[in-house]
Amino acid sequence: MKLHHKNKSNKLLSLCLLAFIAFLTTTPNAQSQVWIDNNAKWTYDLWNVGINGTLEFEYTSDTIISGITCEKIEVTSHKYGLDYLGNPVYYEEEED
Repeated sequence: MKLHHKNKSNKLLSLCLLAFIAFLTTTPNAQSQVWIDNNAKWTYDLWNVGINGTLEFEYTSDTIISGITCEKIEVTSHKYGLDYLGNPVYYEEEED
């Protein structure tokens, strides 16, 4: 009989713990969280066969997509390498 009582207590404790965790993980202000600071910029090195360079990411503004606030990030790639004759070449591309 004690074993049966223990199982009920464990199930109730597990259920309470699960409900508490669910309560903690749901926040009413989830959309207002700041992911990227204003004027943030970061750079990554780029390496591929025959092409090297950098990728620059820059936070530019906020935008709303389907009712969800999103951060707009501009990406600029600076690539350099050699053309088919062995001459150095440089490419710069900008993407939103």
